[in-house]
Amino acid sequence: MEKYCPNCHTELISRADVHVCPRHAIGDCTYDAYQLNLNTHAEAPHIEGHRSSETAVN
Repeated sequence: MEKYCPNCHTELISRADVHVCPRHAIGDCTYDAYQLNLNTHAEAPHIEGHRSSETAVN
């Protein structure tokens, strides 16, 4: 199923597992999928059992 930009309705392309608007790169669209993806992951709780390098036991 094809996905479309919510702002300009252009078909989104997949880059690094994120659907981005190709018109954003040239300044024609304000939909920033990368920033939206970062914000979504920042708000999501961390997976239990996953240890970051800060909490790893030496």
